[in-house]
Amino acid sequence: MHDPSYKLLVGQDENATSAISSFCAALDRLVEKTRACVLYVAHFSKGNQSGKASIDRTSGSGIFGRDADTIITVTEHQVPNCYSMEFISRSFKPVPAFVVEFDYPLMKRREDLDAGDLKAPNGKSSGIISIETILEMIPDGEENPISQKDFFLVCAEEDISEKKAREGIKILLQENRVFTHNRARATGRAEILYHKQPPPA
Repeated sequence: MHDPSYKLLVGQDENATSAISSFCAALDRLVEKTRACVLYVAHFSKGNQSGKASIDRTSGSGIFGRDADTIITVTEHQVPNCYSMEFISRSFKPVPAFVVEFDYPLMKRREDLDAGDLKAPNGKSSGIISIETILEMIPDGEENPISQKDFFLVCAEEDISEKKAREGIKILLQENRVFTHNRARATGRAEILYHKQPPPA
């Protein structure tokens, strides 16, 4: 049994904020009463979703993306029978995206595939750059930061546009997987540095 959540919204609009707020509040009461973990399934809107951020692919009200403690999206990969698993977590340690292949009757992990290579409408790669790819552009170790300028240069060498690099680093900073601080310069503005360890207190 894996019907999507809208099957519970008898006579209500899944795009209506009030309806979905009530739906999520009912789930909260269920959790409080039973002390159980509640998992529900939502579907994507019609059409190819590879051009959207994972949190925006779900059909219906934006409440679906803002209420859940953890969101797992399963999106078609450009390789047939493969799917990108992406995770958005409110309070838990971030989980890197990965790819699985449906090999009946099981799903098996494909370490050789990039989760950012989603299936596009023309059957080619969507061109979306995975967060893990952006993370690889940041050196390891707090003693080896990279300046924002050099970060964009390294990304450009990997055919990652500055726009995509900025989008990726923003998410990594929000997830506390990358940290930043400013280094004073003798002239001009302070230099922005990125690294994978929290800056010294």
